[in-house]
Amino acid sequence: MLDLKNSTYADIRPHRSTLWHRFELWMINDGKMYTYFGFWILIEVLLFSLALVNYRYYPLWQNMDKLLGGSFVAARAAALVLHVNSALVLLPICRTTISWIRTTPLNRIIPFDHAVLFHRVIGYSIVLFMFIHAAAHYRNYYMVSKAMDVPYWKLLFTTGHSITGHLMLAIMIIMGVTGHSKIRGKHFNLFWNLHHLFVLYFACFSIHGGFCLLKKNLPPYCSTGAAFYKYWIPSGILYLFERLAREIRANVRAKHMRVQKVILHPGKVLEVQYHKPMGFKSLAGQYAFLNCPTVSTEQWHPFTLTSAPEEDYVSMHIRVTGDWTRAFSNALGAREEHWKALEKSLDGEDSRSESTPKKDPPPLLQPLPRDSVAYTPMMARSSGMMAPHQSGRASRRRTTMLLVDQTDNAEFRAAHPNPFSSNNGTPRGSGLVSRLSQYLTGGMLSGPTTAVSNGWTTTTRSTMTTAMFSSGAQS
Repeated sequence: MLDLKNSTYADIRPHRSTLWHRFELWMINDGKMYTYFGFWILIEVLLFSLALVNYRYYPLWQNMDKLLGGSFVAARAAALVLHVNSALVLLPICRTTISWIRTTPLNRIIPFDHAVLFHRVIGYSIVLFMFIHAAAHYRNYYMVSKAMDVPYWKLLFTTGHSITGHLMLAIMIIMGVTGHSKIRGKHFNLFWNLHHLFVLYFACFSIHGGFCLLKKNLPPYCSTGAAFYKYWIPSGILYLFERLAREIRANVRAKHMRVQKVILHPGKVLEVQYHKPMGFKSLAGQYAFLNCPTVSTEQWHPFTLTSAPEEDYVSMHIRVTGDWTRAFSNALGAREEHWKALEKSLDGEDSRSESTPKKDPPPLLQPLPRDSVAYTPMMARSSGMMAPHQSGRASRRRTTMLLVDQTDNAEFRAAHPNPFSSNNGTPRGSGLVSRLSQYLTGGMLSGPTTAVSNGWTTTTRSTMTTAMFSSGAQS
């Protein structure tokens, strides 16, 4: 654990951490996200509860309720929640729409930055309520088979509603398992291809309710068809336009984006520099989606842009871990034997950081997002902060402290050049005193930071893997 009290920072003083202060910090870091997820779970519980009451006392379903009992109302209530979740599951992954909404005032209220996480929450909710729906129907099949003197297995495996139901259940289990972060990270091709089973899922769902397993008391005993299409058609059309827009943008930009340099770094990190086309705009720390047709024409992977907006090229640092990144590395000519040769050439290098200055100006706290190479957002930020100094537009000293609790890419960070060092374009004689201090930590960010330099802001971020504390004038 990093002990700031015993560090070389001056004016160290402890901060009293009250319950209200910790709550405020939690709300700033994670509170909005968990509040909205909790709100959505509450909506699901309310939908399920209201549907239970409705189908228990609705006159048109009294016969089914008497015959099947609680399993009837449980199946119908779970079906309602499945309809709502399945109608919304595509919306969070419509990146173009979400990016546009982020520019509106609505982004201050709803955490659209966590749209993909919301997609996962909805997906696992679908799996949960599908198990509830299936378990209830297994009992319903048994009760119907006794009442109609039909073999139980025949109702369970040969009817239209049972076949489509089992198909949807199998699809959601496959998508849920392969969507887990550990499997998705190592076998992205498997995850990507199997996730497109959602097309079959929606097709089965669109006809599943039209086989009339459960009948009303009065005619028409069965609906003329399944009603699910009314739920998912709007989001399905939006997602279709989203995929078309991605292809159009990709074809237009592919003509201008070309690789101009490939650099191998320790820790199996591949730096790819692209020619920066006219009109290309970005902000430090943003990420972009990368597609390599040689590897896969369909897969798009997000990577942080590690170049500063002021630089004349666009770069990404990619850690080679999964099947797609290995194939991409091979396509660029960086094969396994090259990494082994690089490791041998770098063996024994000393990467100790220098001591820290004793006095610092008021700070700027910049929490950085998670990343496959957690250092990459900081690289873009640091390059952007140095740009004003390199052009002579800034004169104040800046001291930066990088806190990282991921040690698996420490070799890469140690070998990467310090963007604040004097040989990185800083004008000589400018009087600039700047230094980058890196700290590799284990569980340092699992609790509140209670002792910091005078003027530094305390933070609690239990899930953050990287943070950069920077003092000085904001560039």
